[in-house]
Amino acid sequence: MAVSNYRKICRVYGGKSLADRVELIPHAVETAFFYSGVTKKKQIVSIGRWSDEVQKRQRLMTEVFSMLLSLDASVSFVIAGETTDHLRQWHYALDKDSQARVRLCGRFDRAQLASLLDESQVFYSPSAYESFGIAAAEALCSGSSVVAHRSVSMASFEWFVSEKSGTLANEDSTDAHVRALTSELEAWDKNHRNASSISEIWRKRLHADQVASEVVKLLPNRLGGAL
Repeated sequence: MAVSNYRKICRVYGGKSLADRVELIPHAVETAFFYSGVTKKKQIVSIGRWSDEVQKRQRLMTEVFSMLLSLDASVSFVIAGETTDHLRQWHYALDKDSQARVRLCGRFDRAQLASLLDESQVFYSPSAYESFGIAAAEALCSGSSVVAHRSVSMASFEWFVSEKSGTLANEDSTDAHVRALTSELEAWDKNHRNASSISEIWRKRLHADQVASEVVKLLPNRLGGAL
């Protein structure tokens, strides 16, 4: 992970004392994102600005979902965010049974998004790169696992899957993404994923109040932290 690598650099140039001063302060997640205890659906959700083809890669996503629709008749899909011409045309071209299993939701408000993640087993990011991946972080706090591809441009996701909380595709290809999603769905089917545990672990790390507490600890003693 990026923090581990940075600590190594600091140890080389500044010794152990400098390396020990490196702290991870992640992007904060709203406390509205949590797991309510509802039975999760065998459902994959993707959220994005789909007109940004270079980063969000809607065409890769629809290729992946088309393959999964033919491979697993029990899984459903939700695509949230702006609905593009490509997404509408792809959905229209699906057979009627497949259309019924794919929802194009458009833009959601925050409460609707929290409810969607709460009910879904898997969050999938087809992105080429992410600075952090706030939607994935929100999914983890909601008890969903995450799937993406392994890349230095998706560094946060190495952390996100580290607690039995997701799967990374080892190659950035349609087939590899399908295999990663299939593997993750199987993990849920075999009870190798636990929504309550995922949510508890990541809320303690990412919820805004927890992140604020970590920041306070780094402040000078007169402001409540340690020297």
